[in-house]
Amino acid sequence: MRHKTEDYAKVLAAIISEPLTAEEERKVVANFFFLLKKNGDSRGAKKIIDAAEKLLRKKSGGRKIVLESARPLKEPAGRILAGVARAGDEIEEVVNPKLIAGIKVTVNDESQFDGSLSRKLEKMFKNSDF
Repeated sequence: MRHKTEDYAKVLAAIISEPLTAEEERKVVANFFFLLKKNGDSRGAKKIIDAAEKLLRKKSGGRKIVLESARPLKEPAGRILAGVARAGDEIEEVVNPKLIAGIKVTVNDESQFDGSLSRKLEKMFKNSDF
């Protein structure tokens, strides 16, 4: 990459945090991707966008909460996380069949609660003489 991901992310976050009309936002995004392409950095677009989202969440005080389950949930993730989530949080629901059963909650890509059957089986066999 010609420029650091963090530098691009700071610029993108600063631009997006300004109040824009839909047309202005469309132009900003198009120009940003043009700049990435011109600099030969378009392959890093996903990392840049993720880093910009992280900066914006940090600035607003919101968190990204990912709720993983083995199958689609019957209740919305927001209702399940009602005691944990707060205003401004972004909640994402992910289906991950590898969990077998149970749920896994990740907050800001860092702390997590893993109540999945696959984790319990892993711990059980790790601590046994099998």
